[in-house]
Amino acid sequence: MRDNQKKPLNTHRRARVKRALGAKSGNARDRRLRSAHKSVGNSGVNQAVNQRNDLQLDLLDEVGERLKKIHAVQNHELLEIKDQRDWYKEVAMGVAGYHLPDPTRWHECARVYMQAAQALANGNLGQGARLVERASQMEESVYATVPEMVKARMQGDEKAAAPTPDACAHVESNMSCGRVALPEELEFGRRILNVTTTLEDSPPLPTKKRWFDELEEEEEEEEEDDG
Repeated sequence: MRDNQKKPLNTHRRARVKRALGAKSGNARDRRLRSAHKSVGNSGVNQAVNQRNDLQLDLLDEVGERLKKIHAVQNHELLEIKDQRDWYKEVAMGVAGYHLPDPTRWHECARVYMQAAQALANGNLGQGARLVERASQMEESVYATVPEMVKARMQGDEKAAAPTPDACAHVESNMSCGRVALPEELEFGRRILNVTTTLEDSPPLPTKKRWFDELEEEEEEEEEDDG
C-alpha cells in the first residue's frame, strides 16, 4: 500500500513546568479533562465525549456500508468475466466505455477503508476520519474506471460512489475517543482483497473471409494436388 504519511512529531521531549509542592501531574488526557471541567463543567465535558463517540460510531457504520457495497459491485465484475461473449466485440473494437472487467480494481480503496476502521476502533478519531476521506476519494476514482457492462448490472446506490461522509467535517485531526470493537462488515473488506481473478486480454474478433480468399485457397489446394 502506498501511504505517504508524515512522520509523527516527536512527543518524547520533556517540557519544564512549575508545579505546586505535592501536586500530581497525571497524563496529558487527565490534564485536558481537568481543564475542561473547570471551563465548562461536568455536563459540557460529557457532551463533548458523547459527541466524539457518536462521530466514531457513525464513521464506522459508514465504512462498513461502503465495504458492503463495494463487495457487491466487485461481484458484478466477476460475473461479467464469465459473460465475455456478451461484450468481447465492443472491447475488441475499442467502443468507448468498454474495457476488460477487473475485480481487483477495488483492492486499494477497500484496504484504506479497512485502515480507517482500525484507526477509528482504536480511538484515533482524527486519523480515522482523514483515512475515510482519502478512501472516499479513491472510491470515486475507481468508479470512473468501471466498464459499461458492469455498470449495467448495478442497482440503487451501487451506481455511483458516495460522497465523503459529513461526519468527517466535524472531526479535527488530533481528536481521540475510546476504543470500540471493529464492525462485522470488515469481513466484506477481507472478501474484496481475497479476489484475484483478472483477464489478460479479450478474445479476438473473428475474421470474415472475403470472396477472393476462398478462390486463393482453392488454387493453393489444386497446386498441391498437381505437385
